[in-house]
Amino acid sequence: MPQISAAFCHNPSPQNKHSGDNAHSEHKTVLLNEVNHRVKNNLSAILGLLHIEMSHARWRRGADCGSVLKDLSHRIQGLAALHSALSEADWAPLRLSDLCARIVQSVLGALSPDRSIRLEIAPSPVRVTPAQAHSLALIIHELAANAVEHAWPDRPGGRLSVTVTADADVVTLEMRDDGAGYPEAVLAGQGGGVGLFLVRNLTEHGLGGRLQLRNEGGAVATVCFARSQGGPVERGSDN
Repeated sequence: MPQISAAFCHNPSPQNKHSGDNAHSEHKTVLLNEVNHRVKNNLSAILGLLHIEMSHARWRRGADCGSVLKDLSHRIQGLAALHSALSEADWAPLRLSDLCARIVQSVLGALSPDRSIRLEIAPSPVRVTPAQAHSLALIIHELAANAVEHAWPDRPGGRLSVTVTADADVVTLEMRDDGAGYPEAVLAGQGGGVGLFLVRNLTEHGLGGRLQLRNEGGAVATVCFARSQGGPVERGSDN
């Protein structure tokens, strides 16, 4: 007996098509609201950066206005890089290792031609929410910029590495270099300038996490925070 095959073509009813249009419209509305929210956050962050720079400039005698504006410009570029990454991902959670690569490369891209820094970032599947990414972008930028400025005073560059790990509850971001290490005053929580002030503040208040600085063949900064923002990371010893 010959086999008989049939092809069925489904034509969506007007009701189903209407439901699909509604879903698409709702999705676009959600995305637009997310964009507006993040733009507002970015503008608030820029204002916050301006206030921090102004307050620090009051006690930094001889502070160069051009240097302050340059630092501020670089921080805003970090926020712009984050905005581009979130836009490309339709404002979905981002891979943290990809965000690290994007932000650090934007910092290294501003180096003079006589500087050479080898960047190593291990790929990781760990993702962070847009809200977490907002704080992390500035944290990553400041840690990378601090390394570029202070890690290798006697040579044009070295190695900068970033690793991202996570367990069921906590994400750990570690950035290390092979340079001179942190000064003792910074390790004691004294000094460090605007950059490390931002890192501490954003880690503790933006992520509900904790920051550890140490020297181990160079400077090592470790940021730990909860995978979800339901509560702060349990604080342990910073030893």
